This record gives sequence, C-alpha cells and structure tokens, in this order.
Amino acid sequence: MTGKSRIKRKVVKEQLTAILKKINKNYANLSFKKNLQYQNIDSIDYLNFILKVQSKLKINLNNKELNKIKTLNNLITLISKKL
Repeated sequence: MTGKSRIKRKVVKEQLTAILKKINKNYANLSFKKNLQYQNIDSIDYLNFILKVQSKLKINLNNKELNKIKTLNNLITLISKKL
C-alpha cells in the first residue's frame, strides 16, 4: 500500500466515524474489522449511514457493491477505489 492510499484510507475512516457518530454516538465504537451483522447496528441506521456516505463523499454504491460490504474496512476499500 502506498503512502497516498494509506492517507486516503485514514481520511475515509475518519469521515465514516464522524457519520456513524452523528447517527448514534454508540456507533463510534464499532469495530472496523468485525462483521457489521454482529455489531448491533440497526438496519434503518445502516441504510441512513450508507445514504449519508454516498451524499457526503459524492459516490454511488450499487446493490452488487453494497452486498459485498461485510465490515467497515470493506467499505473503506470500496470507497478508496472510487475516490
């Protein structure tokens, strides 16, 4: 991983954390490595999170891409490729 991509991933992680915190302060403590399905994130909050991510970062995630997201790290990788 190059220095630029490491910086990009760090910035994306910070932005995701800020969005999660705005939705629910408890979500700021979610693990970026664990499967989201097992972290007690409400399904409506998850949908709201994805919509806010797309809006804030000005990206579009299609259904196929969304279905591949299992962890927040997966999402960071996907977003980093789109930026």
